[in-house]
Amino acid sequence: MKKTIILTLCIALLLGLNSVYPQATKYSDIYLEPDTLKSGSFMDYEAYYLESVVLYKKVGRANTIQIMDKSTDVELHSFTNDIPETHLKKPRFFRSSDEDNSLTIVMLNVSEIYSLGVQIFLIEDSKIYHSGFLEYAADNFNFSSLALYSEFEQIGDKIILSFDEVDLIDLSTEEIVNGSYLQFEILRDNIRRYIR
Repeated sequence: MKKTIILTLCIALLLGLNSVYPQATKYSDIYLEPDTLKSGSFMDYEAYYLESVVLYKKVGRANTIQIMDKSTDVELHSFTNDIPETHLKKPRFFRSSDEDNSLTIVMLNVSEIYSLGVQIFLIEDSKIYHSGFLEYAADNFNFSSLALYSEFEQIGDKIILSFDEVDLIDLSTEEIVNGSYLQFEILRDNIRRYIR
């Protein structure tokens, strides 16, 4: 009887800890091959097809993206890069392997010759959120995009961006920091430094 009570208490404690410390959901970089459209209102645009939306980006040195509802063709969101003398590069998409999780994280590299940071968007079903601009790049010979070194995980309701062990440069201060020590919480309308 005493062993049964102890075993029951141990199981209850473990279940309780699991609700206090929820499991992390990892997001993987997924490759989407764009279709380059040759006719219609989006001629010379690259189209990236997600579950419920299509992201359109002008081919070449573009500064605007449009996100349309896939079934109704209604514009859900439009974004124009307003950083002078820069353009938006090919987007990178991050998804969870959990089929019930509809969240897609999009990173758009902003560059002139070198990366100047990334614009981050959250797409959930047909809702689009622009989290903001993160002014960091890899501190290497060509200031590579952050997206190449990024990892996302969701812990409870928090989306956390962390990085590989690579030197990153904060382009607003020119401070160099090891990426493995840097984390950000990605919110629907903001990006903020995350400290565990």
